[in-house]
Amino acid sequence: MPPLFQIQSLFHRYADGHTAIKGIDLDIHEGERVALVGRNGAGKTTLVKHLNGLYRPHRGQVSYRGRSLEGGHLLRARLQMGMLFQDPDDQLFCSNLDEDVSFGPLNQGLDTRQVEARVRHALDRMGLGELRYKPAHHLSFGQKKRAAFATLLAMEPRVLILDEPTAYLDPGQERFFTELLEDFQGTLICISHDLLFLYGLCSRAVVLEKGEVHHDFSMGELVSRGKRLRDHGLDFTFRLNCCTRNGHGCGGRGHEQENPPPPEPPSPEPAPPLEASSPSLLRLEDYSHRYADGTVGIRGVSLHIREGESVAVVGENGAGKSPLVACLAGVLHGEGVYTFQGRPVTGRVRAGLWRHVGVVFQDPADQLFSPSCEEETAFGLKQLGLSRKETRTRVQEALALVRLEGYENRAPHHLSAGE
Repeated sequence: MPPLFQIQSLFHRYADGHTAIKGIDLDIHEGERVALVGRNGAGKTTLVKHLNGLYRPHRGQVSYRGRSLEGGHLLRARLQMGMLFQDPDDQLFCSNLDEDVSFGPLNQGLDTRQVEARVRHALDRMGLGELRYKPAHHLSFGQKKRAAFATLLAMEPRVLILDEPTAYLDPGQERFFTELLEDFQGTLICISHDLLFLYGLCSRAVVLEKGEVHHDFSMGELVSRGKRLRDHGLDFTFRLNCCTRNGHGCGGRGHEQENPPPPEPPSPEPAPPLEASSPSLLRLEDYSHRYADGTVGIRGVSLHIREGESVAVVGENGAGKSPLVACLAGVLHGEGVYTFQGRPVTGRVRAGLWRHVGVVFQDPADQLFSPSCEEETAFGLKQLGLSRKETRTRVQEALALVRLEGYENRAPHHLSAGE
């Protein structure tokens, strides 16, 4: 059979001059389940956006079913493909989930009865039937991921292209996605850094590095080559070998050992507890937040965090983790008692909280707005009134700490999601 997708000498350069794809040649056949892996910035997302015509090649060609992806053929091909973006907000744009999920089937030309049946089935299958008329922006991140996937299911695509489908999902939701994808009968192309997720789902692994195909393995070959995994930032061997001490090894997921596993190593000595008398740095008492549509974000939370503590906020998607930390940062305002360093967080204290409490949002696009990485990093320092010399020094140090040296003039929105 001829390839379903044929990519020939593909090059792509962004408006800022950065070349993301460099001469890729790749064939993908119908029914294949392909994992696209590699470091952040390797070109994975750029590549898959050529497969449904979102990006046009600067050089080279992308063909689908033997014909170049352009004109009427591109329009028809798109109705056979479903692409799940890394950020679900990129594909949820209607006033409620019903309209979002209806959008694809309506563009396929289905009648009202068929659209209704597909929308109901897709939302019920994703566990979102009761939220059908709710706006997407009032959902948790995990619910948005499922809603975005429902928009694809309703189109009954022949090809699924998934960009980090399980990123930021709890284990229960990840299993939910895995079971759905195991039942999918078409062609699957999946970007992920979670090799354990990919190992049970894909049979082929294409490794990208700096915009080029470095390796094209079976998935079994990929996970057996520890050094090459590490070379491409994919060292997940610790997840694929649960017991390697004393010569025992589990060999990966689902393996049953005849011999019992070795004893657990002794737990490290716990850190000494903070003094109970230490004053709280952040304190919430019976604190609640409700969104504009009445949805409860957090309810009656009481929490004390002392200076120097490291606190993990965990729970299922939709449990209220993001609303809680947004309240602590002063981004959201709720009801109840909130004190910072003993002072009630109201009025001027809330307005100046940004000087002391930094927050990294789940979606980096929510806080990146400057034309270059250098200006982005300098923005907060300028608001603090630091000198040009001090600002320049801190910017260089900060970019080096996150391995973005040399990216000073790059536009943040032209970077990969990880970058």
